[in-house]
Amino acid sequence: MSERLELLWRIERAMLSMQALGYTAEQIEKVLLDVFNHRPQGSYSVQELAPLVRNLEKRVMEAKRWILYLNSGPCKFHPPH
Repeated sequence: MSERLELLWRIERAMLSMQALGYTAEQIEKVLLDVFNHRPQGSYSVQELAPLVRNLEKRVMEAKRWILYLNSGPCKFHPPH
């Protein structure tokens, strides 16, 4: 059971990271539905859930990298204020 709790905590952490990156609730929901194939996380076994959580974390890390890149000098991307 502790493995499942850790995976659920990692999902929650990924959701909080997306929120911190500026994702709307609707965008977060869309990512979760996509990653978890429109099934509730509780319907997966721990073995099935683990790679899905890794995929979610990978997507969040890629989003962070893109945001850092877009905000860096070489990109020259400056969103309007």
